[in-house]
Amino acid sequence: MVPGKSEPGRQALIYRFTLPFALPTGNVIKKMHWAAYGRHRNRISSYVLGSLGRGSVQSPVIVQVRCYRLRVPDTDNAAFGCKPLYDSLVRLGWAVDDKPAWMRMVPPETVIVRKRSEQRTEVTLQVGS
Repeated sequence: MVPGKSEPGRQALIYRFTLPFALPTGNVIKKMHWAAYGRHRNRISSYVLGSLGRGSVQSPVIVQVRCYRLRVPDTDNAAFGCKPLYDSLVRLGWAVDDKPAWMRMVPPETVIVRKRSEQRTEVTLQVGS
């Protein structure tokens, strides 16, 4: 399969899952100790694995992220905060690579919530687009 091209007559598959926490911003990730970053990435991977299992995707994917959080971060800060999620999707076989040819990353959307307990991250994967 050539990156960026889909087979004619084939519909895209859509997968959705929710992480029960808001992804940290890029500034928080940048300041993390390398071991803490590894634990964070593994935590995300375990939620993806529990929600979707392992994948064997060989076509481009579109990833949409909607974060429910207390404050609105900068756009670039929110996008950088999604990097461990993208790495986990590649690691578990839900994307070939996180290069633009294989993974289209829609800029994350932020929804404001009132309580910390309402924070979460909703992820939508469109495979075969």
